[in-house]
Amino acid sequence: MIHEKLVIPDSDPGSNPQDILLLGSQSSSRKMLLTEAEIPFVTVAHRSSELESIFSGDLAAYVVDIARHKMASLVLPRAQDSVKENIFVLTADSMVQHPPSGEFFSKPENHADAMRMLALARESEMLIMTGCCLREYVVVDGGWEMKRERVWATPTYIEFVVPKDEVDYFLRKAPAAMQSAGAGILEGFGANYLKLIRGSFSGGRGLPIFELRVALRELGFVFE
Repeated sequence: MIHEKLVIPDSDPGSNPQDILLLGSQSSSRKMLLTEAEIPFVTVAHRSSELESIFSGDLAAYVVDIARHKMASLVLPRAQDSVKENIFVLTADSMVQHPPSGEFFSKPENHADAMRMLALARESEMLIMTGCCLREYVVVDGGWEMKRERVWATPTYIEFVVPKDEVDYFLRKAPAAMQSAGAGILEGFGANYLKLIRGSFSGGRGLPIFELRVALRELGFVFE
């Protein structure tokens, strides 16, 4: 585990510091979801790659394994700089799969690749699997030691239907789709093409908020 100086702010001077989640992700969608959920957080860097995990046929286990690899490579604050004796840290990873073919979708490489992905999405529903790793670390002998961990994977099935003659229009109106796995985006303008969703809406956006709040409560996270 790598460490750097990162002082977690005390939200109310003179009182016990509020719990703040350390998010090991630079995902704008995950940051937005935590902001909407009013879960205070700061981001920390990770030095992990999906290539460190091997897919064995179980998508849920795969995304959880990636989230754990991210956790192991986090740049955490130095324990001596923390205003609290414990910290809560979260990493996550989402994968999009076309179930009939088993193909995994990453971000489209170009316009033609986005068209191909959206064409496959018209044929069948897509699976979005989000794996999360949440840990509580405590100070032991001047350093961080893991006390408790919660890991889980949340599936979301969607029918995302962009008619063939509207693909160019969709990509112009929702340019963020080119930075999204499968070239789909569930919020904003993309919601116009979300025909059906089964499972966690926030999980489909990259972070299952309900399950996260449950796990945080179990670990004793103080929300306010």
